[in-house]
Amino acid sequence: MSSLETIKRSLRNYLPTSVNLDDFIKAEMTLALLEKCKPEGDPTKAYLLLHNYSLLGEVVCDETAFLLQKAHRLLHSCSSKMNWAKVLENYRNAQSEFCLYIFTEKIEKGSKVLKFARNTELAVEPDRADVYFDYIRNHKEEKHFGYAKGGEYSYSIKDKTSSTVYSADVEIPDCTPQMPISPPPKKTRKKISVSTDELLASAAEMAEKKPDDYCYSILKSNTLKAVTEGNVKSANRLEIDKITNLVGMVGSGKSTLMKVLSYHLAKADKKVVLVLDTVSVCWRCVLIYLSLELVSHL
Repeated sequence: MSSLETIKRSLRNYLPTSVNLDDFIKAEMTLALLEKCKPEGDPTKAYLLLHNYSLLGEVVCDETAFLLQKAHRLLHSCSSKMNWAKVLENYRNAQSEFCLYIFTEKIEKGSKVLKFARNTELAVEPDRADVYFDYIRNHKEEKHFGYAKGGEYSYSIKDKTSSTVYSADVEIPDCTPQMPISPPPKKTRKKISVSTDELLASAAEMAEKKPDDYCYSILKSNTLKAVTEGNVKSANRLEIDKITNLVGMVGSGKSTLMKVLSYHLAKADKKVVLVLDTVSVCWRCVLIYLSLELVSHL
């Protein structure tokens, strides 16, 4: 199998000099990812593949997830919608007989849609998609730390009030400083699991302490659902594992669930942080938690 450098040399012989070869390669890498993950996807939205933030900093076992994790760093410039549109346009304007992918425009539901497919008549490096994947998997980001070498250095600073220039000579010994040691990885927090009965019990306690609190009546009439293997099913437990998104219509009781869940977790000595949008909402929450004896002082 060819290497990335071999592919670059081959393409340089055929593509016009006006084509930015690095952007050309990045475009094909991103499109190859789209072809692997969603062959029928819209190539103009391929940049969204590089937005999977939940993969950052994690050790992933799934082959596709690992590939996307590595690509997120390598193809970071293509994660910008504006930049990807420019890269894709330049790629489409290149000579199609040397491109790994060809494009067609179709009308679907009254709108023009861009489709892409593998160029089956490609003569130059036809297996380069596999080379791209191999390069992405094995890519290692090089980090360079700059240190001053041993010797004498002069520095000067100008006093703006008196126009006096002060200078200083510094001598640095010729020795290599110790490289910083990375901190050990943090322990993974255990999954938080709360049943709907436990939440209702906590809401009932809130109503006892604050009779005008409406959380119990709203929570009792709500239904909790979870997405399991692509299907939405009723759930009797709320499970929080790392990042968990709660989705609901306006007025469906998301804020109510937030308050009850915060109360329930605070009782269990869990650290809870609420990020609110305005000072007034923040102040209102403080007053509520004061009345529920969760905040001892302001």
